Amino acid sequence: MHYWCQFIDDSKGTINADSIEQLHEVAAKLKKPIKHWWPLPYPASPQLNPGNCPPFCFTPERCKGHSSCPRNYACSE
Repeated sequence: MHYWCQFIDDSKGTINADSIEQLHEVAAKLKKPIKHWWPLPYPASPQLNPGNCPPFCFTPERCKGHSSCPRNYACSE
């Protein structure tokens, strides 16, 4: 699962994690406390712990909170 995170310092980025607990563990290892987080259908840049999926999401602020891409034609509009 991919999460779009806003951190205490107001920076933002994607963290890949299998659970909310793992999300917070990764953030703690990166020394970036999370202020808010939202699920993303695909990872977006910057990826703070890149996985096997490249950053397909180009509009994470628009896509955050969705379980699938909200565009009619994903990534082609």
